[in-house]
Amino acid sequence: MSSDQAILREVLAFLPLWLVLFAALASGAAVFLGLRLRAARMDFAARQRDCRELEQLFTFSLDMLCSLGPDGRFVRLNPAWEHTLGYRQEDLAGRRYDELIHPDDLSAVRRAADRLRGELSVAVFVCRMRRKDGAWRWIEWNAQPRDGVVVAAARDATDRLESLAALRESEERFRSLLDNVEAVSVQGYGPDGTVEYWNKASEVIYGYTRQEALGRNLTDLIIPPAMRDEVRAAVAHMASTGQPIPASELDLVRKDGSTAQVFSSHAVVQTARGNTALFCIDVDLGPLKDAQAALRESEERFRQLVECAGDALYLTDMEGRLVEVNSEAERQTGRPREELLGMSITDLDLGRDDENLAQFTRDIRENRLAVFETRMRHRQGHDFPVEVRVVHMERGGQGYMLGSARDITRRKRAEEVLTEANRTLTAILESVPSEVNVVDVRTREILFMNQAMKEAFGRDHTGEVCHKAFRSCEAPCAKCDMDILVAQDGAASAPRLWEDYNPVSGRWYLNHDRVVRWFDGRLVRVQMSLDVTARKAVEERMAASLKEKEVLLAEVHHRVKNNLQIISSLLSLQAESLEHPQALDVLAESQGRVASMAMIHEQLYSTHDFGRIEAGDYLERLLPRLAQSYRQGRDIRLDTALDTVPLTLDQAIPFGLIVNELATNAFKHGLRDAARGRLRVSLTRRDGEAELTVEDDGAGLPGGFTLDGASTLGLRLVASLADQLRGTVSARGGDGSTVFTLRFPLAEEDGR
Repeated sequence: MSSDQAILREVLAFLPLWLVLFAALASGAAVFLGLRLRAARMDFAARQRDCRELEQLFTFSLDMLCSLGPDGRFVRLNPAWEHTLGYRQEDLAGRRYDELIHPDDLSAVRRAADRLRGELSVAVFVCRMRRKDGAWRWIEWNAQPRDGVVVAAARDATDRLESLAALRESEERFRSLLDNVEAVSVQGYGPDGTVEYWNKASEVIYGYTRQEALGRNLTDLIIPPAMRDEVRAAVAHMASTGQPIPASELDLVRKDGSTAQVFSSHAVVQTARGNTALFCIDVDLGPLKDAQAALRESEERFRQLVECAGDALYLTDMEGRLVEVNSEAERQTGRPREELLGMSITDLDLGRDDENLAQFTRDIRENRLAVFETRMRHRQGHDFPVEVRVVHMERGGQGYMLGSARDITRRKRAEEVLTEANRTLTAILESVPSEVNVVDVRTREILFMNQAMKEAFGRDHTGEVCHKAFRSCEAPCAKCDMDILVAQDGAASAPRLWEDYNPVSGRWYLNHDRVVRWFDGRLVRVQMSLDVTARKAVEERMAASLKEKEVLLAEVHHRVKNNLQIISSLLSLQAESLEHPQALDVLAESQGRVASMAMIHEQLYSTHDFGRIEAGDYLERLLPRLAQSYRQGRDIRLDTALDTVPLTLDQAIPFGLIVNELATNAFKHGLRDAARGRLRVSLTRRDGEAELTVEDDGAGLPGGFTLDGASTLGLRLVASLADQLRGTVSARGGDGSTVFTLRFPLAEEDGR
């Protein structure tokens, strides 16, 4: 047997064993594969079930679920998107997410997306997204990357965020309210008394600023030392039990040591974090205490006022029973208070009985006020007149009548006297020769005419309009003074006296007009007219005669001025025949004196005031003429300061001569050798005197000069003329100046 056969026999010998083993293995593999297939089928079914559940969750979730591709475009969205923002799957599929983001939030969202691609595994953010209808909603996002896409869940947070914002705003308003309320002090503090809150009212009431109070113990700040242990124990008890300290009035301490009267209440608040916050709310009672004191003082003053009132005060119920009276009511009726309080008002008021009292109470309820006159009964039996004012009032739901009664006995007597006086006055007005009328200022109605006026106008025009009756005019007269006689505030102004010709009566009248209150209170014009027709005729004749005399006097002054000018001309002619310098100076001085007098007469007839001249105007004409005569080519400046000073004719001529002499003396002597110089003349009026000053800046006065010892005719003439004016003249000077001063009383002040 060959080796091959041996091997074959060995193989054949083991072949059943391999077959059995293979069959066993095949059977085991089949079982194993069957088990794995069953497990795979079960896992697949579970996965399908999970997918269905996830799909249902995706579909029915109230949160918005979506997936986005790497490019930020929507891949899939659940139905919650349509419910929340109005978009369907087909509306947003393929669109970028940032198309829906509010422009103000876009940069922040993009930064979150960039970080999600980088270091973040989850991004949580909030942004505004546009609804399909254009409205914006706050959306809260939770996004994470997964297998190349971004899956995200979002929900509408608008209502929650708006609620939070409203809550923060409410808290801010509440805090602002607490911070700024002026009358209520609020302090917040912990269980150990450490101050954690201090509003502005606390600063005002206690004097500590917020910075000073925060962190300090409340008891050390405002609690008096004697109360601190008790307050600390009460605070600890309040913090441990949550029971606030009972509200009460307390006297606490301010920073400056003064007492703060407050009404203090407390509150225990548990915060959201579980902490206990204690609050003390203090109301400053200082103003209230002051107001109560002021009210008590006011009540006392009112009580004294009622007791001291000049009118009797009666307080009755609506049935007329007296419930309160003042001391004046006791005095008027002669009855004590105790007796009056048991009586009815009908026992005192003679005009009131039970029947009309009932009607009166009904009327006072409706009208609230009544004013009338009646008579009251005195205890001794007599009665007296009173003026009563009654008002309806309520107190505690009960109606009352408060009446004030004023004793008018004296007024009634005065009215009787006035009535009699009016009758007497009317009789007097009817008998006077002057024409008297009374006219209503507003309506122009004639209210009264006396007998003389009725006779002058032919009949009684009472009741008619004044401008028609007295002037035959359809409208108020152009000369009517009624509006002038009434001031802007409606009161009467000063009386007016005026003359006028009346075309109706054909007479001249001197009218005295005055506005007064008529007996009924309206404003009236009272006019008393005196017939001055005869006097006017005499005045016209006198005026004509005076005019003739004025013309004659003007002609006299004109002729005097002309004669003086003739004299001046004669002196000038005489000077032409002389060669001696001294003689020529004498004639020139005489010409100046004559010209000064002529100028006075010229001013008198040119101004038509033959008794006075105005000295300032006179000097304004005289001085330039003198300066022109004596300058002779030199630079001599003339300065004047002249007040308005009236002079009589008796004063004017010596005054003019004095000015002429002093100015001539300055030009001829003071400024004789000066190529340049100044002459200053001033005239002032003070305390009834006139003061003339003539000053030059020339050579000055010689040594030892006095007016009494003056050698020139001009200065001797000045002294003599000053005596004529009853004045004084003085001279002073030195190197470079000379001043002459004339003072004299003015005629109007001197009594002439």
